[in-house]
Amino acid sequence: MSAEHEVATTPAEQRELREWLMSLPAFAAYPHAGHHRTLPPVNEPTDAPASILTAPVDREWSQSYAMTPASLRRPRGDARTRLTLLRWPGDIATAIEVLSRLAYNATVHARPADAALARMTVRLAVTEDEALLIDVQDPRPDVPLSKAAIYGEEGRGLKYARLLGAAVSCSISEDVRFKIVRAQLLPGEVSL
Repeated sequence: MSAEHEVATTPAEQRELREWLMSLPAFAAYPHAGHHRTLPPVNEPTDAPASILTAPVDREWSQSYAMTPASLRRPRGDARTRLTLLRWPGDIATAIEVLSRLAYNATVHARPADAALARMTVRLAVTEDEALLIDVQDPRPDVPLSKAAIYGEEGRGLKYARLLGAAVSCSISEDVRFKIVRAQLLPGEVSL
């Protein structure tokens, strides 16, 4: 079986390939032909603050974005630059694709009624053990993320993030004003 980067060479081609695979009634999962270390099972949705769910953070960056479909391109471009500056040793293209899924999910499912003021915050953090945490915080703690969504039984966005090797979890902020959806990626070989 060929690895994804052997079939599709550009991020756009890879995205198109993934979307086509996800549309099939059966699918093959080969995010990087075994280049990622095995992750533990998906974390259960929890009310614990996101800050206590992982190892200590060594370096991080965050930015707020409008929650509109038209603004989803900007976090992708910013993430490419920031992941390089954060010196994360993993596959940046995969991390950007996972971020895209989380941001799209927030924009579609957690957008408040007053869409003009709706903002999400994206946080990229590298832990002391070089894991990458991708947090997307939205202003809708009242719209919980179900276990079915995390496990991919409802919708495809988070299922696809898991197929790319991310461990996905959800928490509510300590002040109960925000929901935080987190994907954790471990560094591995970078696909060329």
